[in-house]
Amino acid sequence: MKTLFHIACFVSFGLAATAQSSPNFYVVSVKGSGFYVRDKYQIPVKIGSALGLNDRITLDSKSAVTLICNNYSLFTIANKNTVNKQIFPIRIFSDSCRAPQSDITTKFLKYLWLHFQEEDVAMNNPDANNIKEFGAAERGCADAAFDRIRDTIAIYELPFVIKYYPLDTAAKTEFVLFDEQAADTLYKTFVHHDRISISDSLIHLMDTGKIYKWVIIGNGTNSCDYKTFKKIGTTDYNSILSPFDKASFNDLSKTDQNKVQAFLLNEKNVVAEAMYYLKMTKDTSQNIFYKMIRENLKNEFEE
Repeated sequence: MKTLFHIACFVSFGLAATAQSSPNFYVVSVKGSGFYVRDKYQIPVKIGSALGLNDRITLDSKSAVTLICNNYSLFTIANKNTVNKQIFPIRIFSDSCRAPQSDITTKFLKYLWLHFQEEDVAMNNPDANNIKEFGAAERGCADAAFDRIRDTIAIYELPFVIKYYPLDTAAKTEFVLFDEQAADTLYKTFVHHDRISISDSLIHLMDTGKIYKWVIIGNGTNSCDYKTFKKIGTTDYNSILSPFDKASFNDLSKTDQNKVQAFLLNEKNVVAEAMYYLKMTKDTSQNIFYKMIRENLKNEFEE
């Protein structure tokens, strides 16, 4: 990663000057849910959210976030309370900006740090439309089986399976796909063995560039608010995997290339391809990025 190292070294000199006085943080993993306040808006914590020392993050019960600091170190903030929300001032974690952990690939951390810097303006724009775009309008679920399913799932080419555990096991549950206005039913199938299969035939039924809505119906009643499928094309897919100069990416080891691709695709909700690259890493270590992406996908989808 010669090019990236040159960039990273250049950036790190600038970061080093600010790291000692004003550390910056990016969220790299979210388990559960939470928010931070920016210009009076409650902004949901997402992968890539940028936080400073004056921010306070509110985590729901049994939720946790992992952050990367501006010298490429990682740490996790967790609310272990099983009932109540908890507020964490970021300032109390300023001493977490130490040297990288030994089991983390520093090149990978530098790659992600630069990636998040590119996304920083969009992620933290307080304009209401942008906040809505990045998930401030949460879709609630009456069915606890969907606590972990993300609002938007992007489909490219590979089939996958969504995990679903209905509270009422006696109910007849159906997966239903609608058009963007949720007016016309395009596809319907019963849920089998707590799994929703997104097959090749269903993917081919969708048109590239279109947005679709889906929902689970139990005994004729919606179990959850509408969620979104987005069919992306090759151009969008390639743009997700090419946030930086190709030479920088090529200088990563093949294992780290697969990790980066899995991370970027997971971040953009392209779950099937993210799982594919995750399997290609052949990583048997305790690398935190490998673990957190894998656990994130395992909780929601069938590997």
